[in-house]
Amino acid sequence: MSNTIPKAQSGLELMMLISYSLLVFSVIYIVFLQSSFTTIKEKRVMESQKLVEMIGYEIDIATSMGTGYSKNVTLSDTILGETYNVIVVSNLVIVNSSQSYTASIITSNITGTILPGDNRIENRDGQIYANL
Repeated sequence: MSNTIPKAQSGLELMMLISYSLLVFSVIYIVFLQSSFTTIKEKRVMESQKLVEMIGYEIDIATSMGTGYSKNVTLSDTILGETYNVIVVSNLVIVNSSQSYTASIITSNITGTILPGDNRIENRDGQIYANL
């Protein structure tokens, strides 16, 4: 009977060691995941800002170059896997995804819609057309 007590104690100690190790690894894994999500969010912010600035730049170039200017502009379909849409209103370009990002532009004379994918931006008699 004295042999069973040490065996039970060693089994209990082993279970406690495994539980403690599992807890430590779980905490490390959660910290790693949180860091990864933060990095992805920061990359989305940077890509969204880059996208909105690029669209604003292309519209400003079309405005500055004058009548007859046209250019094909290709935008990514998603921002790091997240869908988005583009709104141009009142001298602003707005990219909406999980958050909104804006860039100022020099004209409000824009007709048409800018979409993810292929776009054509044209200046016809001082009026900017997108995909028309």
